[in-house]
Amino acid sequence: MPLRRTPGSAGRLLGFCALMKWIAQRLEAWSDWARGTPLTKKQGNPLADMIRRAAGEVHGRDLDIPYELTIEIEMTDKAVGRLKGQNPKYKRIIMKYWMGRDPIHELARELRVSEERTKELLMRAQLQVGRNILTLEEGLTDGLFGRKIRSASRGNVRPE
Repeated sequence: MPLRRTPGSAGRLLGFCALMKWIAQRLEAWSDWARGTPLTKKQGNPLADMIRRAAGEVHGRDLDIPYELTIEIEMTDKAVGRLKGQNPKYKRIIMKYWMGRDPIHELARELRVSEERTKELLMRAQLQVGRNILTLEEGLTDGLFGRKIRSASRGNVRPE
């Protein structure tokens, strides 16, 4: 059955593709940072790096990892970490695909599902990471401006 085109369907498709590309870029930067250099196999540790930076021990590229920890990478790291409590299978897929660089056919064999189902699970896991990133960044901007938008709308807390 051919796909029907409805008014606005092309725009929604382009928006979805842009969203998936944005999530993939965030995950790519995060996985490059977290894996560290391929020669030394050192892993990035966001908490340790932040503590070392705050203490003035290191600046930027002085770290053992090839990429500086940016706020985007930190938010992505937290978003991936949240997957464990939301859906452990999603976290496992993200870790194996982005950190381990396992191809789809190997993931499918390990999960004992078809490659199509594996692609679907990977897409859902990536979308959940994207939702988590947006939630975390929304909380960050609310905190920067001293607002509690959700609570204030319920009448529990007054905006500052």
